[in-house]
Amino acid sequence: MSSFSIITAGRSIKLSRTYVGLALFFAALAIFVTNLPVQAASSQTGTPGVDPQVFFRFLALPFLTLPPLTLATPVMLVFVYDKNNGVLEYLLSLGKSQSDVFFSYLKAALFLATVMYAGEIAVYITTGLLAGVDLTSLILVSGLVLALSLSAVSVVSVAMMAFSSLQKQRVGANQPLGTGLEVFLVMPSIFISLISVFAELVYSLTVIIAGFIVLLLAGRLISREKLLP
Repeated sequence: MSSFSIITAGRSIKLSRTYVGLALFFAALAIFVTNLPVQAASSQTGTPGVDPQVFFRFLALPFLTLPPLTLATPVMLVFVYDKNNGVLEYLLSLGKSQSDVFFSYLKAALFLATVMYAGEIAVYITTGLLAGVDLTSLILVSGLVLALSLSAVSVVSVAMMAFSSLQKQRVGANQPLGTGLEVFLVMPSIFISLISVFAELVYSLTVIIAGFIVLLLAGRLISREKLLP
């Protein structure tokens, strides 16, 4: 990862400690809800046709995906700030292509998301094993959370940089409206968990494929003009 990406990640964390706190809160909530109450939930009457144990285990997928996305959000705020203040124009004047600029911010976002993921998954697997959860399901959910988190970050990053209408600057604040896409990408997983594990897997795969597609199309979607103030 380039030094500029590391610097961007550091600037993002310093921009607002609120997102760090929110990410930690969501991670703690996810681990508590999806691991500790499993045994108690299994003895209650759940949704018809849905095993309560399976439901609570796969409910971890959307809940554990939120913390990495939350921690990566400040990178989008930094991108909007740099765009409106001519930093991106300066980078282009140094000979960097729009793809270089885009991937610098994307790498910073993916780096923060991965750091958050590594921390929460370590605790998630440990508490899951202590609660008697099957290791296979823990590994499956962990893999899906990683793929879904990185795919969602990729989709939002491309959308933010490709469509200037998703970025606005108001008095005293930059608003990356494209981050609202994160909610629409992750929240359906909560309700899909009620249907079946297969439906959850299909939806996750759909988001992952969408992430690959937008990355492949990033060069066409992001022109130099999109990075100018």
